[in-house]
Amino acid sequence: MSYSYDNYPPEKKKDLFQAIIPPSIDSIPQSLQEIREHSDSANYVFEYKNYKNQTCFWVRRKDPDESKDGKKSFHTHSYCSKTKTWKPKSWTKDRPLFREHRLANNEKPVIVFEGERTTQEAEELFPGHICVSWSGGSNAVFKTNFKYLINREVTLWCDNDEAGLKAMTEVGITLLDNKITENIKIIGLNKDLPQSWDVEDGIPKTAQGVTKEGLFETRAEFIPDAKVEKIIRDEWHGREAKEKLENLSEEYTYIRQTDEFFEMRSHDFVRLKSLDHDWAHIFKTKTGEGDLSRRLLSDKRTKKVLNYIKLAGRETGVINVSKKDHPLIQPGRYINIYNHHHIEAIEGDVSLFVNFYKMLLGEAHWKVMEQVIAFMVQCPGKKMRWAPIIVSDEGGGKGLLGEAMGRILGQLNVATNVGYKDVITTHSTIIRDKILVILNEVVVHQVHAEKKEVTNALKSLITDDFIIINEKHKAIVNHLNTTNIWVYSNKKDCLHLDPGSRRYYVIHVKWKTEDFEKWDKEGKFDELFKWLENKGANYLYDYFKNKVKIEDKKLFQGRAPRTPDLEQMILDNRHPTIKKLDDRYIDEQEPFSIEWVGFISKNQLITWTEANFKGHAPDNEIEQWLKSKAIPWK
Repeated sequence: MSYSYDNYPPEKKKDLFQAIIPPSIDSIPQSLQEIREHSDSANYVFEYKNYKNQTCFWVRRKDPDESKDGKKSFHTHSYCSKTKTWKPKSWTKDRPLFREHRLANNEKPVIVFEGERTTQEAEELFPGHICVSWSGGSNAVFKTNFKYLINREVTLWCDNDEAGLKAMTEVGITLLDNKITENIKIIGLNKDLPQSWDVEDGIPKTAQGVTKEGLFETRAEFIPDAKVEKIIRDEWHGREAKEKLENLSEEYTYIRQTDEFFEMRSHDFVRLKSLDHDWAHIFKTKTGEGDLSRRLLSDKRTKKVLNYIKLAGRETGVINVSKKDHPLIQPGRYINIYNHHHIEAIEGDVSLFVNFYKMLLGEAHWKVMEQVIAFMVQCPGKKMRWAPIIVSDEGGGKGLLGEAMGRILGQLNVATNVGYKDVITTHSTIIRDKILVILNEVVVHQVHAEKKEVTNALKSLITDDFIIINEKHKAIVNHLNTTNIWVYSNKKDCLHLDPGSRRYYVIHVKWKTEDFEKWDKEGKFDELFKWLENKGANYLYDYFKNKVKIEDKKLFQGRAPRTPDLEQMILDNRHPTIKKLDDRYIDEQEPFSIEWVGFISKNQLITWTEANFKGHAPDNEIEQWLKSKAIPWK
C-alpha cells in the first residue's frame, strides 16, 4: 500500500486474541495430548484448572536440553474466543493458581511455591497441605488471582535467591492488600543451600543436617522487608501507569488549535493543567506534580488533530476532512465532536401530536414547521439559512415541541432553554456543541439601537458559515457553523425586524393564556407528554424521516417564507421616531399638514424631528422612511 501523512507510520494491528475457558470437548491442545501419551516429557505438561475444576489453559516446560538456546523455557496454550482454537498465548490477568481446583471443599493449609514441578514434588512431601504455584515465573505474580486463598493458613516458600524472595513478598503483600488472609508465614533464604535451590532439587551434601521437612519448620511470620516492598509497590505503580496510559491514549485526543485534549467518554474539552491535576495520583513527576499531558503528548499512540469539527454525516472521533465534507473547510485531521443519536424509527399514530400543533400554530404554519423538522431529521447537521420565531403567551406548548426535538435528534445535540445572551456573548460554546439551539423567552428590553445590535448578532449565527469561538484563556477558533436556531418569545416585538428582514419565519399564536390554562385542566398537555414518553418520540422520528416528503430543500437555503406575522413584527419594531412620523403622515399633521406643499428633504426632516421629538432621530432610518413614502426626484 502507499502511505500518506495521515496513515504513516502505519498503526500496528491490534491483537484480537481473547482467552476463554475451552469447551469440554476440546480441553487440551492436540500437540500436548500427543506429548502426554507418547513422550518422556509428560510430567512437564501442566494443566491449570480453576476453583470450579474447569480447565483454563496449559503450560509446557522445556528443559535446557530441549531448547535451541540451551535455556529452560515455558510455553502457554490458551483457548481463543475469536478463532475457537488453541493459541500460544497467555492469560493477561485473573489466572488461576496451579492446583487451584484442589482448594474446593478442602480446608487444609496451603503452601505457595514458585513453579509447577516444585509444586508436584512438594505434594508428596507435604500431604497435609495443599501445594499451589502461579504461572509465568517471578515477574508474573500480578497476573494471578489469589482470591481462593481466602482465610487460609498460607506458607510462602520461595526459591533460594533474591528474585524468589521478592516474588513471594509480592504474593504476601497481595494477600494482605486484598484482605484475603492475614495468616501468612514465609520460609526465607538459606545460606547453606545453593543459589536458586528449590524443593524440586535434592539437598546437597554440603548442607549437612538440612532436610526439606526441617526447612518447613523454619517458617516465620510474614513481615515484608521495607525496601523490597517499596520496589514492589513502585513496580505496581509503574505498571498501573503504563496500562492506564495505553487506555488514556485512546480516550484523549490532542487539539492543536486550542492546545487542549478532547475526552471521548464525556465529550468534553479538557485543559492540559486540569488533566494533570486530575490524574496526579498516578502520573506525576519526582516532585509530585501531575504530568499526564506531557506523557500523552510524547506517546506515539495519542491521536493529534488540527481542530475540532461538528459533522453529523461522519463518524464521531478522529476523521480526515476534505473539501467533500465542506468546500470552505481546511482539509486535514479533525476530531468530530458530533453526538450520534440512535433512536429506532417505529411506525405509529402521530395524529395526537400533529393535530395539536395544527390547532396551535394553524395548518399553514404547521406545514412549514413540519418541513423544517423533516429537513433536520433527514439532513442532520445541515445548516438552515433562516430561523422560525414562535410568539405566544406563556404555557402554549412551545416547551413540548422542544422536548420532542431533543428526543428525536438526541438530548446532547439540542439545547432547548437558552437565553439569547448565552449565544451572542464572546465566550459562548453552545453553538459549538449543538445542532439545534432553541432561544427561549426572547425579549430585548434595551433601547432601539441595542435591540437592533442584538438582532444582527443573532442573524450572523443563523446565516454565517463560520463563527468565532473565543473561550476564556484559549485560542480563538473559527468554527464551522452547522447549528440551527429557533426562537421562542412571549412578545411580538421580541427582536428588531425591518422591511429588509428575510431570515425569520414568524408565527404569532392566536391562542391566549386562558386557552392554555383550560387545555391544561383538560389534561391535553399531560396526555401529549405521556404519549411522547411512551414511544411517541419513535413514532415522530419515523414520521419525519420516512413519511414527510421535503418539497424543496432549496427552501432552507434562501429567504424565509414571508408571513403577515412578520409584517406585523416589522411594524411593532419601528423606531419611536418612525412610529410618530407614520402617525403624523397618516393624520396629515405637521410637518405633513394640509398646507404642506409635498416637498421635504432628508436634512429638513431630520432637523424638524430633532426640534420636535425627544430622543435622537436616527438619520439612516429617516432616510429609509422617506424612500418608502416619497417619489424619487428625477
